Amino acid sequence: MPETQHLIDVTDQNFEQEVIARSHDVPVVVDFWAPWCGPCRALGPTLESMAAKAGGEWILAKVNVDNNQQSAQRFGVRGIPAVKAFVDGRMVDEFTGALPQSRIEAWLDGILPSEPDAQLDEAEALEESGDLDAAASIYEQVLDEDPDHIDALLGMARVSAMRGENERAEELLDQVPIAERDGEYERVLLDVQAAQFAPVDELQARVEEDAADLESRWQLGIKLASQRRFDEALDHLLQIVIRDRGFRDDAGRETMVRIFEVMGPNTDEVREWQKKLGRAMY
Repeated sequence: MPETQHLIDVTDQNFEQEVIARSHDVPVVVDFWAPWCGPCRALGPTLESMAAKAGGEWILAKVNVDNNQQSAQRFGVRGIPAVKAFVDGRMVDEFTGALPQSRIEAWLDGILPSEPDAQLDEAEALEESGDLDAAASIYEQVLDEDPDHIDALLGMARVSAMRGENERAEELLDQVPIAERDGEYERVLLDVQAAQFAPVDELQARVEEDAADLESRWQLGIKLASQRRFDEALDHLLQIVIRDRGFRDDAGRETMVRIFEVMGPNTDEVREWQKKLGRAMY
């Protein structure tokens, strides 16, 4: 199948990058199929035509389950064709079977960006430009309309932390249901925690002066992770696991696991760190 701007072949090796990471920028619809599957051959051209006409509003990713069983197993594919939608790193909806185009269009309406999504994009752009008050105003508007909007809760928590309103940030994060606490939640939680700690240089100096200062080492790990310096962060946290599993009720291991979620739990880099953690524990 020739790839185009809106149609891509995805494998076990590049699923994390082409689907999970890409879905933070544009919705990705994944078609799990196989060449021998009659309904797949019926559905495929419909999806491909719709993706071409969408003009980049969403991307179609094709996964041949015969050659990429790891991805199929990871997302619970039991029958094909199985179509799953990913937005902001999460699977948000799915259907199985060769649906007619009218039903697929209705299904797509439920996953494509809405007005609140456009508002959140604007708020995130304001965050990046440093206009935290304007970003907060938009997040508050979305939450006024929908107090349970996950991305608005996370965005407002992030802005609150950057403004030094740590208690408010923690209150917002507490409102996120446990079932929704994915990699993006952990990313924001790390940022909120890091905002309460001393600068990296100061924490590094403390650890260099006293290698057994596990509190400073743990804070340094979180601070580095919030700056996306994951290898450095994990190295410090692994030292805590080696030195004292009882520190803060196994905080070294638990924080490493949280960072794995942020990094993407099925990447080669994470698997290497999981091996190191396993060796340290046993």
